[in-house]
Amino acid sequence: MERKATEGPSSLYLPQFVGTLTTMAHRMSRRNMEKSATTRSSWTPTNPAFDPKQPMQIGGQAVIEGVMMRAPGSVATALRKRDGSIIVKKESFVSIVERVKLLKLPVLRGAVGLIDMLYLGIKTLNFSAEIAAQDLEPARSGKSNGSDQPAATTRGGQSRGMLILSVVIAVVVALGIFFVTPLVVTTYLFRLEQTALAFNLVAGAIRIVLLLLYLAGISLLPDIRRLFQYHGAEHKSVFAFELNDELAVDAARTHTRFHPRCGTSFLLIVMVVAILSFSLIDAALMSTIGHLSLLLRLAVHLPFVPVIGGLAYEV
Repeated sequence: MERKATEGPSSLYLPQFVGTLTTMAHRMSRRNMEKSATTRSSWTPTNPAFDPKQPMQIGGQAVIEGVMMRAPGSVATALRKRDGSIIVKKESFVSIVERVKLLKLPVLRGAVGLIDMLYLGIKTLNFSAEIAAQDLEPARSGKSNGSDQPAATTRGGQSRGMLILSVVIAVVVALGIFFVTPLVVTTYLFRLEQTALAFNLVAGAIRIVLLLLYLAGISLLPDIRRLFQYHGAEHKSVFAFELNDELAVDAARTHTRFHPRCGTSFLLIVMVVAILSFSLIDAALMSTIGHLSLLLRLAVHLPFVPVIGGLAYEV
């Protein structure tokens, strides 16, 4: 049967996606990935259900011992328990960008969509953490409800308020590390605050170094390394779908784990766009007021970050 996105990706393909992903990540170590006989490095979509003009048509995220896959109108999450069984949770999800026509405008759709995905990502990550904690409790894990779905208390355990608070905290921490810190370091160590392009080149380089150090550092943690394996497995399965391959472990394993639409790669695009955009903003400010202080830069740059994300989305 021909795979069409309009036929309900969640009911037709997402369970198979997540089943493939969790099985593959369980069976595949880093050594196995490096020894794959045929790794495809090119990306040429051939599946008629995939439209390259609509990025994020099929996307996902690694979570604790599993993955979340998202398709238009649907989200499915698969989590592997210690006994090898897999919990699959399917639910409807329509982005606010799809529900509000005004938010589909260029740049705005990217800025709002990023916040939307952050909300969904944290919600799914919290859900996987709840299942993992439940799985570690022998008294609770020994009780089965006879289905692959988690207990009702777990499904309803997250309040909307706590999720929003989690998103706010995540955004504040990220801004502090990757936007405030580079500005402070560049201002006090390099004395380039009155040179728009040079200042933002140095601040951008510091920002990229911080991101790479952060990723390298957390990759040393066994649990995060395991998370990265699921991340690579997700990419391989998405490639299999886009190239119309069989959604099976052996077929997915032949694809590269580096996907051009990876969210981590997108962060690097955001940082490059930030260098160019902030340089133009600083140059405009300096031509009008003549002097830029650290506080003024922070007051202008930080509110502009969502716009940077929207611009990067359009690149």
